[in-house]
Amino acid sequence: MRHRGRLAMYFSLTALALATLFAHASSSASASRFLSGFSPTKVTVSSESAQTFTGNPGSLKCSSAVLAATLEGFESTELETSGVAYSGCTLFGSIAAIVNMNGCGYALHSGGNLDIVCPVGQQMTITSTGCTISIPAQRALESVSYTNINADTAFTVGIAVTAIKYSYTGFFCGTGSASNGTYAGSLVAKGQNVGAEEVAIGWEALAPPIGVVKPVGGGAKLSFVGQVKGKRKEISIENSPAGPNVPAALGSHRIQDLAGNLDETHFAIVNGGSCEIGGVINRGEACTVVVEFKSGEAGKKAKYRLKYGNRFKPEAQEALLEIES
Repeated sequence: MRHRGRLAMYFSLTALALATLFAHASSSASASRFLSGFSPTKVTVSSESAQTFTGNPGSLKCSSAVLAATLEGFESTELETSGVAYSGCTLFGSIAAIVNMNGCGYALHSGGNLDIVCPVGQQMTITSTGCTISIPAQRALESVSYTNINADTAFTVGIAVTAIKYSYTGFFCGTGSASNGTYAGSLVAKGQNVGAEEVAIGWEALAPPIGVVKPVGGGAKLSFVGQVKGKRKEISIENSPAGPNVPAALGSHRIQDLAGNLDETHFAIVNGGSCEIGGVINRGEACTVVVEFKSGEAGKKAKYRLKYGNRFKPEAQEALLEIES
């Protein structure tokens, strides 16, 4: 770890650059994008599990895969890979096989699909004793998922692609063609600058999560009308299933009076809820916050204010719930 100090500096600079991007990004028709604080960024996508291809001839498993790409500019909706290499491959469970890309590669789209891109007249081939499988160029294969990891300095690439077109020939697998091929595997994308120092890269869904704040048990307001001092009630915070498949990061929360000032005299957030401020809620999930009626005074009004967003901007949005006594 000779470069730990330098890496920390690069990660800090990258985080600042990423924050600047998020603050100044213009609106886009795309639902998501890949990001880096440096340009260009060399991106290495390497497997963290076996890569599996299936089709009529059988199953191909490769123990390792490495894909290289370059992120030009500070953001892009596409990563086009080159120099794709698979190793440790077997077909039919035990027969050694070779994956020859023949200049082909993948274009990973931030929106959740990939293209197989090939030079004119070329195809990917999988060769083994008695069987050759050919995979031509094709577009918009679904689906691919991305998750930021390592404090948002890298991201996973989850490939679960179906409907791949291919042809095959050989005395072990026969001759034919189909469009029922699948490719499954998990990989991790990491970035380097031109000096080969690690830099932070990430994936962002521009469509934000939808936070829903409401009283547990129903109602439009958290009501303590007619309640005594010390009464406690729960608020539900939900990452709406109607929103995009993006974890909602819980940035901060507070209770404020109608003028926007912190109010801990009449109502207070207390321990006992399941929400973890600073944590995340996956789409369709919910957690709770407990509020105590501290003063016991009737006729008081306030608001519960939640700041939330995605992992890169955990306080980009807010949700409010009225409180009354």
